[in-house]
Amino acid sequence: MAIQQASAFGWERYTGSDGAIIGMHTFGASASLEALQKKFGFTPDHLLAVIRDVPGRRRWVGTRGRWAMRIVMGADHAGFEMKAQLADALRRDGHIVVDVGTNGPAAVDYPDYAVAVGRAVLDGEAERGILICGSGVGASVAANKLRGIRAGLCHDTYSAHQGVEHDNMNVLVLGARVIGIASAVELSRAFLLATFTGEERHVQRLRKVAALDAR
Repeated sequence: MAIQQASAFGWERYTGSDGAIIGMHTFGASASLEALQKKFGFTPDHLLAVIRDVPGRRRWVGTRGRWAMRIVMGADHAGFEMKAQLADALRRDGHIVVDVGTNGPAAVDYPDYAVAVGRAVLDGEAERGILICGSGVGASVAANKLRGIRAGLCHDTYSAHQGVEHDNMNVLVLGARVIGIASAVELSRAFLLATFTGEERHVQRLRKVAALDAR
């Protein structure tokens, strides 16, 4: 049952018995409870609790063709207006949006909001993040300083979904002074609808990317 649940939701986070966050991708096969306990540290009671909790955490997004997500959004003073409009559009799509600010025109520093978005994703408070500043460049540079964050500045829909499919991008960065709200909505939908393929060639490349943190 746990394998079926993981397959249904693509990359999904579950908390193991030791409190660790475990990411599981599509398995395509079943496994014994003993194998799951050995690999992931799950107990039977924990597995049942996770399975019972899934319907309450995820909703199918109508004609969009996937499960709703919990998204964290942040922006500096250059992006707060776009953030508000985009958040409304994504909520109408059925997603849960966590807004970490800013919410006014007073000048602020984009690294603070990059950290707020990144930490929410890393701590499991949101599945993906959307970050907005004037050009998107500064925010993407700052977000990628956080180990485990794979942020991509995307102003075309191909990059927005391909970044997830091949690079397991977990934060989309947009430039509010570069694109309009219609493009921002289209890009965000492409980002949220995409799933990581899990193909070995991409996994191997991501291992090399992760190894750069040690240099």
